[in-house]
Amino acid sequence: MSTSTSHFGNALRAEALKSKRSFALWLTAGCSLFIPLIWMLALLFKSENLLPNVSPSPWDYLFRQAYQNSTLLLPFFIVLIVNLIVHIEHRADAWKQLYVQPVSRAHIYFSKLLFILLLTAASHLLFMAGIFLAGILSGLIVGEYNFLTSAPDFQVYFGLLFRSFIAIMGIAALQYSLSYHIKNFSIPFGIGLAGVILSVMAIRAEEIIYLPYSYPMLSLFRYEKAAGPLLADVHYYSLAWFLAFAAAGFIIARKRTV
Repeated sequence: MSTSTSHFGNALRAEALKSKRSFALWLTAGCSLFIPLIWMLALLFKSENLLPNVSPSPWDYLFRQAYQNSTLLLPFFIVLIVNLIVHIEHRADAWKQLYVQPVSRAHIYFSKLLFILLLTAASHLLFMAGIFLAGILSGLIVGEYNFLTSAPDFQVYFGLLFRSFIAIMGIAALQYSLSYHIKNFSIPFGIGLAGVILSVMAIRAEEIIYLPYSYPMLSLFRYEKAAGPLLADVHYYSLAWFLAFAAAGFIIARKRTV
């Protein structure tokens, strides 16, 4: 293993250790399992209303309903989680200590960004596990749902979650760059909140394709009724914004004085 790779690995592990003492991990777990929990309660207590819709294709119904709900909340989660992770350094006034460590600024900058992406990917997997658990428990208590006699189509569900993950990369990089360079927690958080609200209000506008905060919803719309290619235009826009914001943020970080 090269020295550079070793330093990057150490920086990434340091991010994980710092976050263990923060609210970020609890928030990730809570947000990931919140919608599966709500749907499990609905399946158990509203079975007489939901049974006609659920029983013909229970897994497909449960996953798609929960996925639609989560798509509305996902941008808010990304805005909040990115700000919380980066604000650990601002709150402790720890940038000076970080920059005197024997690791480059590239290692510091990109290890934190990678940790945010890993945490987001983990939230998607935890969401999937929550859906699966909600279906199993609901099927054990209300057998008429047919969860235990039907097979979930994991290939389709993981495909949707993969597209969802790609769709949030542009938001993550934008919020990361803002939070990295702005010490005041409220400013990047407010910008992100305004961006999410604007994307909801203007989701039908043609120009919305240029606003990263709209990409999770646009990704849902692209695949809501029919399967398509692995990635759609919205995902390529998200990847492009991710590269642009990550690079711009790093260029500024290299010249930063603390």
